[in-house]
Amino acid sequence: LLICLKFHQEDTIDTATGDTATGDPAALDAVEESEDIEPAEENMNEEAEGSEDAMPNNDFCFTNDDFIEYRTGINDATRHQGKYREAWATIKSLEGHKEICSSSSDGKVVWTVVDKVVDDDFETIRKFEDEKFEDKDYSPVIDPDILKSLNFSEGFWYLWPTEIDDDVNNINSAIVKENHSRKERYQRPIRQITKSEYIVFTALMIGAAVHSDNGEKLWNAASKKKQKRSLSQNIDYGNYMKQWRFKEIKSFVPEIMIDASRKEYDDWWRFSAQVEKYGQRRKDRVLASHVLVFDESMSAFVPR
Repeated sequence: LLICLKFHQEDTIDTATGDTATGDPAALDAVEESEDIEPAEENMNEEAEGSEDAMPNNDFCFTNDDFIEYRTGINDATRHQGKYREAWATIKSLEGHKEICSSSSDGKVVWTVVDKVVDDDFETIRKFEDEKFEDKDYSPVIDPDILKSLNFSEGFWYLWPTEIDDDVNNINSAIVKENHSRKERYQRPIRQITKSEYIVFTALMIGAAVHSDNGEKLWNAASKKKQKRSLSQNIDYGNYMKQWRFKEIKSFVPEIMIDASRKEYDDWWRFSAQVEKYGQRRKDRVLASHVLVFDESMSAFVPR
């Protein structure tokens, strides 16, 4: 910096006269005075150059990493291929390995790792399904006239685990038993349920899922002076069934699921029979493929 300053001072041109200021003694004296640095100041500058504050700021400097791809760096595709081959090599090395598992119900079970499965356990099922579907029309377009003629209510009850008449009879049997005990306590008897009431009750239970209100609010929606705005419309279940009657029927609905014969060996005897009926009804009336898609609805229900 001092050399550049000296060169600049020596070659300065006077803008007024056009002459250079090379021989100006004042300029030379100024340069010579700036070169005279005290020894103490010189030592301080040397110490400052060795400190971190004196290091240059390289945050905005380019390095080789910005332009050159090193040999050790490989792209994701190459890395994936390497992991893929490594994983298959590990799997191939397990061929013939036997894993032994023991359980109280099945006893000792031996699993053997094989290259491929030769036996086709689903061959018979697949041939049966192919024969069932070979005459079907798989056109994705549904005729609007056919869609209008479909009765979704009949389809729903067709897949219901039990028959409607059986459910009504079971509920009424429980109501008769309850009326005997109520008579002893001098309470009014409960009116037996009809088939239409049972259908309306089930429809209200399912329909409650599409409304913003819940519980008793489904009956008080029409009586509210100021209703909250929501995406779903407000509804009053009182137009279809009184709230007290809905509660009466709800208290007896679990009776249709109880199987007292399982009480001694099944902790879920109040509900397990209904689950089995649900599965059996679909086996009898639903033609499903042997290839099924697993989703969260098939996960085990583990209440806290």
